[in-house]
Amino acid sequence: MNLRLLAVAVWLLAGGTPVLAAEAEAEAEEDLSPAQEAAIAEKLAPSLLRVEYTLRLDKGEEPESYGWAQRCPNCGMFHGISAAEVIEEERPLETSGYLVADRRVLAPDLMIHPRFIEKIEVAFGDSRVAARPAASAKDQCAVFLELQEPLPGTRPLAFDADRQPPYLAVSADRLDGHR
Repeated sequence: MNLRLLAVAVWLLAGGTPVLAAEAEAEAEEDLSPAQEAAIAEKLAPSLLRVEYTLRLDKGEEPESYGWAQRCPNCGMFHGISAAEVIEEERPLETSGYLVADRRVLAPDLMIHPRFIEKIEVAFGDSRVAARPAASAKDQCAVFLELQEPLPGTRPLAFDADRQPPYLAVSADRLDGHR
């Protein structure tokens, strides 16, 4: 299995719900060793998914993708996504997703009007399943996607409401040749 890039940060899910707990095997320290980071990433890998939006033109118009950017863990700058570019390149717009139930994925809300979305698929390894928006987070820029069927080889995240700080959070991105 490919190693996933691990970013240690505090990310509160859906308005204050406890963040991803990395369990006792890697107690939160100021600096985790690369081996500890890899162990956490490997353990959580079946919960970290790729969400693919296949976009299209509508009546000759391109979708707007302004205002959606991600902070790069390597350079610290914000990098945006060009919806027009992925349409021109005939590839899906990709972002990360977190499996929170057997058929429920939490993903960033790309704020692209549905008329420009041809299909949404969620992928893990070589498996891919159709998805549809099911709900939006109230105070976060996030959307919950409902999978058409469970995705083979995946496992929902486990949350520990009693866990005390410090917290760890995981980000699953394709950066610098890593997944």
